[in-house]
Amino acid sequence: MVTNRIEEHTADYGKDYIKIKNLALKEKQIEAIAKWSDEKIQETYIKVNGEYRNCEFANNWLKK
Repeated sequence: MVTNRIEEHTADYGKDYIKIKNLALKEKQIEAIAKWSDEKIQETYIKVNGEYRNCEFANNWLKK
């Protein structure tokens, strides 16, 4: 539900600092999780049942 409407404007550090900060933090978190996942996938054994081997995975969990 929309509770607040803000008119369209170019991002400005003075007005939009909190939003910019949160977006930057979220991007860093996503990058850190991706890096951690890549490291753990290499050293972790995962068994995928036959019926799920043809599924698309977000990461390379199924080593072929």
